Amino acid sequence: MKLSKRQLKKELKTRCFDVEIEYNGKFGSIIPDYNNDDGYFLAFEDNYLDVNTINDVMTVKFFDGKCLKDICKQANFSY
Repeated sequence: MKLSKRQLKKELKTRCFDVEIEYNGKFGSIIPDYNNDDGYFLAFEDNYLDVNTINDVMTVKFFDGKCLKDICKQANFSY
C-alpha cells in the first residue's frame, strides 16, 4: 500500500510489529526496538541500522541512499 509521510509516521508510532517496505525492487523492514521505546531497527537488502527516534527513521538516508520521507509515495508498505 502507498502511504503519505504523515500516514507512515503515524503507523510507525502506533504499531508494535514490523512494517515491510519494497522500494526499487528491493525489500526491507522497519522493526520496533523492544528494548528502546523510541528506537527502531532498519533493514534493507543486506544493510542494517539501529536508530533512536521516529524522526531518524524518516530522515536517515538508508533506502538506496534516500530517506523514507522522500520515497514514501514511491515505496510499497505492508504489515
